[in-house]
Amino acid sequence: MSFALRFGYPLRVHRRPLLDLLSAYAGSWLDGDAVMMECMVSLRRAGADMVLTSAAPDIAERLQG
Repeated sequence: MSFALRFGYPLRVHRRPLLDLLSAYAGSWLDGDAVMMECMVSLRRAGADMVLTSAAPDIAERLQG
């Protein structure tokens, strides 16, 4: 049973860029877009109904393109 069905309101999470991920992006050790999308998918898979993030414009652009 999902959180929303059990408690009657949606589960919202906030994802901030983590310092270790940002340093990995800067060092080109990780593909920043792939890591960001994996973070969003993992939060959704964990049960989040809504994800609030400062990366929303970048994610929307990637999904449209």
